[in-house]
Amino acid sequence: ANLRGADHLEYTGAPGEIPNLVVIRFHLHPKVTAAMLANGSVLMKIRGSRVGWNFKADGAIAEIDNSVYFEDGVRQSSQQIVLKAVINDIRTTGSHEVRWAFSRGTQ
Repeated sequence: ANLRGADHLEYTGAPGEIPNLVVIRFHLHPKVTAAMLANGSVLMKIRGSRVGWNFKADGAIAEIDNSVYFEDGVRQSSQQIVLKAVINDIRTTGSHEVRWAFSRGTQ
């Protein structure tokens, strides 16, 4: 099973300041533990499951950060995948696309 998507940022020509960086966040359920791999992808393991998941992104750098999850008013610690993309040249390039994919591993 796979889940793929993309975030497409387009410069509209509107005046104003352009940020240097765009951030895209994927908040994970507390049962999911994530770890960075040397190739820049993220390995995720769901507690109670023998199958892991892999997350890859193109057009951004992936990092793992802490997050919180609320269920029935109870706060739980969790993790998030944070994608960071430099877009300070978007006036010149016109657009920037970040493609990402979750892919299920094998047992």
